[in-house]
Amino acid sequence: MTVQEITLRWGRQSNMQEKGSVIVLVAVFAGMAEVDLAVANDHELDIKSTMMYRHDDYVDGIRLVNEGKVHLKPLISKTFAFKDYLKAYQYIDDNRETTMKVIINVQED
Repeated sequence: MTVQEITLRWGRQSNMQEKGSVIVLVAVFAGMAEVDLAVANDHELDIKSTMMYRHDDYVDGIRLVNEGKVHLKPLISKTFAFKDYLKAYQYIDDNRETTMKVIINVQED
């Protein structure tokens, strides 16, 4: 997501949050994001941010997937065989704005 998209989503979503909601930003920004602090203050939003995940986050994530509470399939944009790895990277370059995750299958069938 670009900084502009994050700024746009912030504007839309921050007005829809209940008072006292917690917003967690997990991202590395390439530029400056704009946050309307007046809206955050008015809605009494608690803004948390992190640049990377911790070990416990991975453990929790794996548990949630195993419990069926998080579905990964919708996150996969496309899958390629290992022999087609260059096509995979080309696909990412050609579809940068819409690609979530591209899988390169390293196990040959």
